[in-house]
Amino acid sequence: MIENNIVLLESGVLLNDFDNKVITIVENAIRKLVPKEIVVRIAGGWVRDKLFGLNSDDIDIAVDGISINEFAEVIRDVSEYKGAKVVVLQENHEQCKHLSTARVSIFPGFWLDICNLRPESFRESSMELGTPISDSHRRDLTINALFFNLNTKKIEDYVGGIHDLINGIIRTPIPAIEDFTDDPLRIIRAFRFQAKLGFEIDGSVIESGRVILPLLSEKIPADRIYQEVSKIFRANHFIKCVHSMRDSGLFSFLFCKGVEEDLIVNKMIESIELLEPRIIGEPLSNRELLCLSSMFHPLIQKPDINDPQKSGKISFIKFHLSRQLKYSLDIANEVELISRALYSFKDIPLERLPVGKFIRSSGKNWILCKYLINIPEDSKFFESILVPYIMEQNLECVLTMKPLLKGDELAKIKNIPIGKELKYHMELMFEWQVNNPAARAEDYKEFLRASLFQ
Repeated sequence: MIENNIVLLESGVLLNDFDNKVITIVENAIRKLVPKEIVVRIAGGWVRDKLFGLNSDDIDIAVDGISINEFAEVIRDVSEYKGAKVVVLQENHEQCKHLSTARVSIFPGFWLDICNLRPESFRESSMELGTPISDSHRRDLTINALFFNLNTKKIEDYVGGIHDLINGIIRTPIPAIEDFTDDPLRIIRAFRFQAKLGFEIDGSVIESGRVILPLLSEKIPADRIYQEVSKIFRANHFIKCVHSMRDSGLFSFLFCKGVEEDLIVNKMIESIELLEPRIIGEPLSNRELLCLSSMFHPLIQKPDINDPQKSGKISFIKFHLSRQLKYSLDIANEVELISRALYSFKDIPLERLPVGKFIRSSGKNWILCKYLINIPEDSKFFESILVPYIMEQNLECVLTMKPLLKGDELAKIKNIPIGKELKYHMELMFEWQVNNPAARAEDYKEFLRASLFQ
């Protein structure tokens, strides 16, 4: 397939309308700059995806013979897009961003990224000029180091990327430790591409973990780590990736900080192994939520810890997901709710009130528990008894059920102040509503009046 797609790409057959529009703008810019000798290459992920027969709007270009600022301004001018503008992102060596990038908006919602070719030693000197060979050596993986030369309409491969695409190998263009030292985030990217493509990972990537992992905390902001990690569990081959991360030490580094017990770490991995075949076809957002819940529910019983960002305590799961991995607090909350539900559903009597309280405390994703239950008897109870009962009794409505009376109205009727006592009576009203689903506000008022004389 790869060899055939090379021919199709070089002949233009694989280019779609979007590709042709972008390439036409770039070619017009090249012509406008004649007699300057400029070579422009599409680099990285777009080339990889095209050779897989996939469409991609991730078009990044590398220019040779001109500065990125000058070429970006010409691209802006020839694009004829009224909203076109240029933004230059400067290099930041402390965060391992070693090249400046010019971004040009040439269509609504689309930015074309322009870089110069990476030099052989860009960490030491930003003045050194790069070549196609040096650039490909300084990319993260061989499969991402391919070029499509827009001047010649030919694929260029200086590091064996085509071989690795054909043979399904995740490998670095230079020794992995050297590659990842340039940008430690690349070790996570390597595993993320394994999760996406299902390729085998070269042993040198696994072995580099002991050297590179300490640099991740030292050099890479947590939000950049999150951007890579969050993609792993939306991919089709995440369990293969989990095994590789375990072998490299990355799994414990990312997900098990503060978990000293090997038994719990093994249980986290075993849980996600059991999950994988059950969630084929699930929406990507559910898949990520399920993977996180599967891994972290064994930690639900760990005690709360001091919150480093706010005064007070925070649960271990919320701390790890929202404070360390930078997941949103909403996702951290959902993971915690699902994790608690997995420990509580087995003891629920089939009555409206306890089941209604279970739904309320488990949140909108309570049904996802069915993918996470590993004991056959428990799974049978959940899917064959509990879920049908919930549907028959229409108990999902407790998640959107509005109180029959507003708090101030209830406080006035009960002649109590707004505060803890009112909260207690609001809960009593909730319980009464669950048991009396057809009741109206007047019915509850009558119930309260009748209660005064009992």
